[in-house]
Amino acid sequence: MADWGGYPVRFRDVLGREVLLSHAAWGHVLLRHPEVESHSGLVADTLRAPERIVRSLHADDVLLYYRFYERLLGGKYLLVAARIEQEGWCVVTVYITDTVKSGEVLWLSR
Repeated sequence: MADWGGYPVRFRDVLGREVLLSHAAWGHVLLRHPEVESHSGLVADTLRAPERIVRSLHADDVLLYYRFYERLLGGKYLLVAARIEQEGWCVVTVYITDTVKSGEVLWLSR
């Protein structure tokens, strides 16, 4: 588990934007996706160096950051979803997935 030293946690994404993680958002993640807790150190890595960023098909103000990790449950993606809010970009959820959702690809790693 990551030791972030207090909330909100401030991350920097691959495009240089600040992305905030509130205590409430992290509580939501742990309630809905408790398996993420032991992989919380990957959140910053996924924002800083995703394999792709996709705009959500369901909410155009939500960006989905994906990064594949071989060591994550035998090879899975960590998804970090961030929404633009009044205070800037904020993490709304984090979960582990097998697949990348459809949507407009905004950024691809090389």
